Amino acid sequence: TAAALGTRIIEKHFTINRNDPGPDHAASLEPDALKSMINAIRDARALKKATLIQEALGTGIKRCQPCEENVRLVARRSVVLKQDAPAGTVLTEEMLAIKRPGSGIAPKFYGEVIGKTLNRDLAGDTPINPEYLSPPLRIA
Repeated sequence: TAAALGTRIIEKHFTINRNDPGPDHAASLEPDALKSMINAIRDARALKKATLIQEALGTGIKRCQPCEENVRLVARRSVVLKQDAPAGTVLTEEMLAIKRPGSGIAPKFYGEVIGKTLNRDLAGDTPINPEYLSPPLRIA
C-alpha cells in the first residue's frame, strides 16, 4: 500500500532463517520472501490502480492476521514484575516494567495495574495476568 502511494523508504527485518532463536527472526523475511516483497512493491508502483490502492488501504480497523499469530506473543509486550512479590503486595509503579513476551496484561492497561493487590506469590519477570490481581482487572 505504502509503495503504491509513493513511499520512498521501507524498513523490513531480514534473516537467513526465521527459525533462529530470538524475537526478531520469526517476524523477519528470508531471502526468497524479501525478493517477493520487492517484486510486489515494483508491481504496485507500476500498477497504481485506484481500486488496488483502495483495497489495500482496507477498513482502518487493525486486526491481527492469521499469519501474524505465530509471532504475536514474542513481538508484543506485557506488564511484568521487576522483582519477586508475595501475595498481598499492593503494586506500585516502581515494581512494574513492560517486557516481552506478550502473554500477560497489555501495556495499555499499565495504569490500571498500579494499586491492585497480588492474590498469589509471583516471581520477578513474570507477566501479570488479570486473574493474579485483587480485585481482578476487567479487560474488554
